[in-house]
Amino acid sequence: IIFYTDSVVVQTYSLKTGQFVASSSEYQHECSSAFPSEFAVLSKDSLIVFYECPNDVTPLYAVSTSNDLQITPLSVSFDQPNPLLTQWKFNQNSQSLTLSATYCQLYDVNINSKSKSVSFKSKTSKCPNVDDKELKYRGKLKSIWKSNNDGMGILTDDGSLCFVGKKGTIDWCRDEALAVPTNIYLFDESEDESSLCSEDMKEEECEAAYNAP
Repeated sequence: IIFYTDSVVVQTYSLKTGQFVASSSEYQHECSSAFPSEFAVLSKDSLIVFYECPNDVTPLYAVSTSNDLQITPLSVSFDQPNPLLTQWKFNQNSQSLTLSATYCQLYDVNINSKSKSVSFKSKTSKCPNVDDKELKYRGKLKSIWKSNNDGMGILTDDGSLCFVGKKGTIDWCRDEALAVPTNIYLFDESEDESSLCSEDMKEEECEAAYNAP
């Protein structure tokens, strides 16, 4: 599999001699004048290439390659909008195919060769189930922090910090550009800031946690 800035090509070589055998025609991939930031190749009924474009809201794209090296695009859908796919990886065995990723963790993968589609269904509740319209233009989810009352803090690619309440709706967003936080603390109304400190923390560690931005 060879990616150029505007296209992808599949080439085959002999396992016995290492000599070139055949090549597909160039297929224009979805990353505009850029290399994919990450890609993975799966061998199922056909050769399938999943790839991600840098700074693109769409999580994943996919193409399949037939025995005659024809490249066909596959439609990709997720049951939850804008999943965070940092450090994603496919896990394949004889009975199942899953996708694992940071925060959102695990998806079942269903490949339908007839409809030329791939669907991802979340197996965990760690991804926020929110209205797609609320997050559609904010970019990918970069980080997710959960609070004790089932609320979530979400940082998106455009620098927005949003809070998702118990009902799965976004209660508010701070739209100004933010520096990338390393930690976010969410407090319930019934709690005080002493919850920052645990019994196994030293005094200076507790003070640093209290003074953290």
